[in-house]
Amino acid sequence: MKFLIIFILSFLISCDEEEKDNFPTDVTKCEIGGVIYDNNNFASDTLDLSGLGLANIGDCIGNLTSVSVMIFANNLLQSVPDSITNLKYSLKTLDLSNNNIDYAERYRVVSLLPETEIIWTEKQK
Repeated sequence: MKFLIIFILSFLISCDEEEKDNFPTDVTKCEIGGVIYDNNNFASDTLDLSGLGLANIGDCIGNLTSVSVMIFANNLLQSVPDSITNLKYSLKTLDLSNNNIDYAERYRVVSLLPETEIIWTEKQK
């Protein structure tokens, strides 16, 4: 699995912009923080991307239907993409602790994922 990810990342880094535009996209994959996650080869049901300084999550997050726990704690997130609703039956826990998500966005996320446990611990000041 790690070899496949490294190979794909090295290909994307080494090819020119025109080649990148022609790179096939797969709806089971998602790139977050420079790493490509693949539903078909995901070894765990937990995706832990805490403390990476992420400012956003791409729409492709909704493609990772094999993940039941997502941890985005201690990042810089202000919102969650609408595509997260694709996970409303598979996602059991979403940890968004210590981010910059306001109350209106929290309400929206809860309405998108009514059956998911969402963790919202506040940043300590």
